[in-house]
Amino acid sequence: DFFHSKGIKIALDDFGTGISTFETVRDYTFDALKMDMGFVKKIGKDPKRDAIVISIIDMAHRMGMKVVAEGIENMRIAFQSLLNQEMEMMKENQRIVTEMSHDIRTPVTAIMLYSEILQKEQYKTEEQRKEYVKKINKKAYRLKQLVDHLFEYALVAGDEEIELEEPELFETVFFDLFSETCNYLEQKEFTVDFDVEWVEQKISISTDYMIRIMDNVTSNIIKYADPGEAVRIFSRKEKDRVGILFENRVRLPEEKVESNGIGIQNIKNMMKKMNGECIVEKENQEYRIILVFPYVN
Repeated sequence: DFFHSKGIKIALDDFGTGISTFETVRDYTFDALKMDMGFVKKIGKDPKRDAIVISIIDMAHRMGMKVVAEGIENMRIAFQSLLNQEMEMMKENQRIVTEMSHDIRTPVTAIMLYSEILQKEQYKTEEQRKEYVKKINKKAYRLKQLVDHLFEYALVAGDEEIELEEPELFETVFFDLFSETCNYLEQKEFTVDFDVEWVEQKISISTDYMIRIMDNVTSNIIKYADPGEAVRIFSRKEKDRVGILFENRVRLPEEKVESNGIGIQNIKNMMKKMNGECIVEKENQEYRIILVFPYVN
């Protein structure tokens, strides 16, 4: 009563635990009652808890008290963070779709142009005809790449969770994948500097996703890397995770090489679904992709 006479309002914290009991509410006067998080964290999932919460709220209101719940602010912050992530994802999706629409239109327009020239026999020499056919093939291959990337993006950009495989040793998971990648790059006349430390830790992956990721990484290297400089593949271990690094020097192309970043975005989406992370670093002409995997006990 003394505090109330001074205009000070009093709230009972952590109601339902310790000394914050029904007896306390009965014997003392409070302006507000703050329910313990244990009552509210499973609202909507446990009928018994729902009934208890409803009863507490009804009791408090009948006694002239306001009711607040512990953890509500944290829930609000988490929900707002989730909304922000969804907004960023929507913006990224819009960017990808806009750029892909432009990129797809470009080779389609070129194919139509060269096809019309051939159909109307508007070429001057047989050599020029062969050159137009070559350009059509090149644009068609580019169009196929774009469609494949767009299809892959649609598959991995959703909210559906994937079922990861049973944890296996880092070496068991990656030995064959790395061997195939190195052999393929060497066939394409790249020099590979391989220096991966086989840490004695287990990781959990989706083999299907890892094959797609390695295909994207390899395609990225072949398309943009300087074949005169070695491609470095090495590892970086931390306390609770391990990183695989692909490092190359970017070549200066004779002609502009189009890139919409959808391949890298696909890698990021797939790594995220495997509880990992994809980090891209650029410094001058150096380009680095880092795939980070958490250890699994």
